[in-house]
Amino acid sequence: MKNNKKSIKTLILAMLFCFMLAPTVKAEAASYVKQTDATADSVTISWDVSPSYSSYVQSYAVYVGENLYTTVPKTTKNLKITGLTQGVPYSVTVVFVYNNTGYWLDGNSDSSSVAVVRTKPAKLSVTDIVWDKSDKIEFAYFDSSVYPINSVVYKYIDGIEFKVKDVKGKVKKTIKKTPRKTVSLYADVEDWIDSFTFKAPSSIKNKGMQYQVRTYILLDNGKKVYSDWTSTKVIVPQAKISKLQKVSTNKIRVTWKKVSGAKNYTIYKTTNSGKSYKKVKTVSSKTTSYTVSGFKKGKKNGVVVVANKVKVGKKRYNSTKSYYTYYKK
Repeated sequence: MKNNKKSIKTLILAMLFCFMLAPTVKAEAASYVKQTDATADSVTISWDVSPSYSSYVQSYAVYVGENLYTTVPKTTKNLKITGLTQGVPYSVTVVFVYNNTGYWLDGNSDSSSVAVVRTKPAKLSVTDIVWDKSDKIEFAYFDSSVYPINSVVYKYIDGIEFKVKDVKGKVKKTIKKTPRKTVSLYADVEDWIDSFTFKAPSSIKNKGMQYQVRTYILLDNGKKVYSDWTSTKVIVPQAKISKLQKVSTNKIRVTWKKVSGAKNYTIYKTTNSGKSYKKVKTVSSKTTSYTVSGFKKGKKNGVVVVANKVKVGKKRYNSTKSYYTYYKK
């Protein structure tokens, strides 16, 4: 978990540096432009014009960023813009052309309308998941398509769906969450990371689970455009330690609960608060306790029992070392 979050933070810091160098997305003018559809490489927009100006309009010039995309007749009120990149925001400006002269006016002008449009979101690639000792599962992710407007950074993603499956692939729960929409450009790095926590359903406790994630954007007409589901991923819980019993000055007896389907267990110990672990012993699947020695007085000692080769789907997986059970010597 610590290593994964560190990689997320590194990516965020790199993006912050890029934000300082790159121009922000335009969003200054009063917007008559609405986004009504999106694909991986296109957006569809519609627009209107202030009644006081509509009789003077001869055509519309549509810009993507600073570049003219096309000019359309005044009878046109919607347009599909193609050749875009998935998971990228764009500034689209519709300029109302009078007497064959285009006006690009900012502020509250009725002569142009700027909108931020988004293509279909890309699959999430930067994620982190932890299954803790109380069977709470935390899923953290980073919206790498965020975009800045002035000093505010807007999240590209409007919602996320997390599909929980048992070890055989049967869907047990679908969790839906709405992330924060904005974050300050100067916020702490941790504030850029979105996460949610849920209690593991009884069908996956001490067994493991499969999961998939997808996100969506919400368009101006209420339509949701979803990313593709991620590939199926797997997480297996550690064996829960039910008892730590002192045997002698530097030895403790560790007792744990079985993880269903585990071929064996590997015991690890730490004397530095989980910064590093030392392998103690691998024991059979029938074993549920073991005496561990070598703990140091005054140190933050702890134990982890990893379940090995747990069958999930058609493959076998080991549990991760998400946490350690603290033992005060």
